[in-house]
Amino acid sequence: MLIREMRVEEASTVRDLWNEMCEVADARVPGGWGRLDESSLALIADNLARTPAHPDALCLVVEEEDDLVGFVTASVQGHPTSPGITGEVEELYVRDGDAATERELATRAIDWAFERGANAVVAYEGSGAPWTDASIEFWRTLGFDIDRVVLHRYR
Repeated sequence: MLIREMRVEEASTVRDLWNEMCEVADARVPGGWGRLDESSLALIADNLARTPAHPDALCLVVEEEDDLVGFVTASVQGHPTSPGITGEVEELYVRDGDAATERELATRAIDWAFERGANAVVAYEGSGAPWTDASIEFWRTLGFDIDRVVLHRYR
């Protein structure tokens, strides 16, 4: 197993893994969790393709026998008028749910954010999913605490 930065030409493969992640989640929820449509998949591939060139974005992949089997995305950003940088571990997926590999990917993304000056790193979890409690426990083992509730209003 090799963990490394994603190459631009691998964006569509990582997009397919992202879609697989969503399909796995969809299958775990009665009535479905929500699958990605073609326009969302195209946007994800485009965003991933721009990631390697952006200093504030990261996509690491897991390579096994010349096949990509997992990934993590992360970013760092600052507020336009307040000092400080915050990191975010965004998406994390490993085919077959290998916990040790998930932990290694998350740790590398967290370290990357701190190396870029982040004074905090966040990870968001959806509420009400069958895996929410396990996901929260995963992040707690990496030193995370619940310190706020995020509310969204969608258009």
